[in-house]
Formats: sequence, structure tokens, C-alpha cells
Amino acid sequence: MASPFVILGISFYIGLGLLGRLMPALPVFFFGLPLQLSMQIWVMTVTVSGILMVFLGYFRDTYMSFLP
Repeated sequence: MASPFVILGISFYIGLGLLGRLMPALPVFFFGLPLQLSMQIWVMTVTVSGILMVFLGYFRDTYMSFLP
């Protein structure tokens, strides 16, 4: 469940590190924090909604076996 966050976080920090090397006068981590937060919230909504849809499918299939 945590793999999308890890992959996005690592790639984002690699990009910010490269940008920081290319533009040393710009505090890229200060400007990158709001973008990182919004991306992580978006990834969380997509991931949780996908996991919930799979769970509800299994729950529905299991619950239907108890109905006559």
C-alpha cells in the first residue's frame, strides 16, 4: 500500500535535488513542499479509492453467498 508514496517521494526528491543543483540560489525545497503535499494527497485519494473498490467487490461477493 505504501509503494505509490515511496516511488512518488523518491522521484520527487530526486527532481528537486537536480533542480537545486541547477539553480543553487533558489530554495527549491521551500517551493517544493506545497507541491509535494498536494501530490501526496492526490496519490492517497487514488490509492485508497482503488483499494476500497477492490475490498467492496470482495465484500459483495462474500456477502451474496449468505443471501438466499
